[in-house]
Amino acid sequence: MAERKDDSLLELFIFETLQNAQQLEKIILDTGAGDRFSEVAINEIFRIMHTVKGSAAMMSYSHISSLAHKIEDLFFYIRETPDAEYDIGTVSDFVLSFIDFINEEIEVIKSDGEQDAERAEELGKDVEKYLSMLKNEGQAEGAQAVKSAEAAKGVPAAAESAGYKVTLFFEDGCGMENIRAYAALLEIAEYAKIVSFIPADIEENDRSAEEIRKNGFTVYFESEASYDELQTRFENIPLVHEVVLTKAENEGVALDDTAMPAAEPDNRVKTEAKDQAEANTEIVAIPQAAEKAASQNGSQDSRKTEAHQPTQSIISVHVSKLDKLMNLVGELVIAESMVVENPDLKGMQLPSFQREAAQLHKIVDEIQELVMSMRLMPLATVFQRTNRIVRDMSRKLGKQVKLKITGEETEVDKNIIEHLSDPILHLVRNCVDHGIESREERIAAGKPEAGTISIEAYSAGSYVYIIVSDDGRGLDKQKILEKAMRNGLLKKSPESMTDKEIYNLIFLPGFSTSETVTEFSGRGVGMDVVMQSIGTIGGNVSVDSTPGQGTSIMMKIPLTVAIIDGMNVTVGDRLFTIPISNIRESFKPDLKNVFRDPDGREMVMVRGECYAIVRLHEIWGIETSVTELSDGILVMVEQEERRRCIFVDSLIGQQQVVVKSMPELIKRSKLAEGFAGCTLLGDGSISLIFDVSWLVSFDI
Repeated sequence: MAERKDDSLLELFIFETLQNAQQLEKIILDTGAGDRFSEVAINEIFRIMHTVKGSAAMMSYSHISSLAHKIEDLFFYIRETPDAEYDIGTVSDFVLSFIDFINEEIEVIKSDGEQDAERAEELGKDVEKYLSMLKNEGQAEGAQAVKSAEAAKGVPAAAESAGYKVTLFFEDGCGMENIRAYAALLEIAEYAKIVSFIPADIEENDRSAEEIRKNGFTVYFESEASYDELQTRFENIPLVHEVVLTKAENEGVALDDTAMPAAEPDNRVKTEAKDQAEANTEIVAIPQAAEKAASQNGSQDSRKTEAHQPTQSIISVHVSKLDKLMNLVGELVIAESMVVENPDLKGMQLPSFQREAAQLHKIVDEIQELVMSMRLMPLATVFQRTNRIVRDMSRKLGKQVKLKITGEETEVDKNIIEHLSDPILHLVRNCVDHGIESREERIAAGKPEAGTISIEAYSAGSYVYIIVSDDGRGLDKQKILEKAMRNGLLKKSPESMTDKEIYNLIFLPGFSTSETVTEFSGRGVGMDVVMQSIGTIGGNVSVDSTPGQGTSIMMKIPLTVAIIDGMNVTVGDRLFTIPISNIRESFKPDLKNVFRDPDGREMVMVRGECYAIVRLHEIWGIETSVTELSDGILVMVEQEERRRCIFVDSLIGQQQVVVKSMPELIKRSKLAEGFAGCTLLGDGSISLIFDVSWLVSFDI
């Protein structure tokens, strides 16, 4: 099958499969240290495997479908054999290996790479061997359990084939009903002999999807399975919300083998039919997504409408469309500023224009807030992955580790989520590897045998705070200092450094105190990457530690990096923007409070505290007539509890600005040093946005 990156059906498959894999991992990890899966977990895992199997078969990924089928068989046995003596750790490892394989294969599929069918076969054989062992060990008990289960369902000892008619109604808004009907046919063919189906042209005619939406998809078939078993199987077909199953002979319907060629159970959809169907189809909804308005469904029979009440009002939108919408909103903000601040309007008395401009500003603000909220995602999507890291590492390192997560419902922009995943996972790895002691060390220190790692998130203003901490051994200041001195990383004497400054040395490139190289640490790459990743999105990282009690690392990140409130300032003929969130105050200094410290740096005293003065015109060589402090303005900025006073000519005013990335050529040069981006102001001029973390930390 030749996939295309713009293939709408492929996009839907990837989205649904990744969602299922994520849900599957959560179920496995939530099971924890129990000795058996709960009935709910078994049924949910079985359902997910069933769905992945069908979706993969429909897309002709037979190796994924086959592996999912084998794990489905394993859980079918566990479900139907309540007394089966399985090892929950081994079974969990099978599922987690399947999840890893799925995630890797999805990346291969996205890049049109070569799929690893051989690995899928190896994993499948391991599952088959384990299932065979379970069946052989508990053959008598298992057989009895299966018989009991079948008896409870009313399955006769020697069942005979019976004729049935089933009509399947798919979820409203799921889309591509004809393709989903074909996938259902492939599944039904596994346990029944298909005689005919209506509509009969689901492969050739994409308009048959509309008929299925109105009247459902009807299949006539023969099967030895019981009515209850068939009903259950049909209800488990992906995206089916209603099943009408009747015995065909009861309706006087004659089953004729020549009425329609039976669907071949080849576990694949013909590429030509799929391509024809998707050519006129656009993905607008995810499974169990937004229900269409009642007016759009008026042609459906009332029985079906009453039977299915909508439970959600959610549709999926491709992220590229959200990105484009966000860019358009940014352009709208700029356009509004250009209209309102048009130089031609200066000095004119236009009360009507001012009223309408105020109304326009209100509407633009509401649109901007709404679009930004659409891009917000809960941190749970990142935090959930840490469960797997803790589980795998604690088992390999022989440590007992508990993970405590709070605030996972806190939301941030999707682009920021993408930059958070690796730093958080790395911090958790460090906690397990370096922070948490061995069982013997903890007992000797009077601590509980199991160490605890905590991840906490909360929002405050326009920032989100994420804290990763552990109750382990803490950081060794002396070891950090020795390593820093050996590598020539110290910029001042150790005696003059605070504990926090010493701890922050771990964020320097190549810094590692690990004595040995393992699969988890000791390669000199790590905490600096955390700092860089968080800095890329306008955030910062700080660390605190207490020897023998643990370490806490705090990340402060903005909710979004697309549109910010900024203060526009001038230095000579240049325009700059300072993020409002970093400004503490602005003032004209009293020259009596200005002095120089022993190192010759210019300082100003403000309410008993001394702050360094940064003259921007001197740093960048800007010509300006405002060189006396009394003629300009000092703007006090703060980042990571560090403050400096920035000397500027004047303040233009506060304005919402759209953050634009610097051109790549400038990014790679020193010209971009000190700036987080640029923006276009209302009069069409360009303003550079300061990177406040650079302003408060560079050497004056």
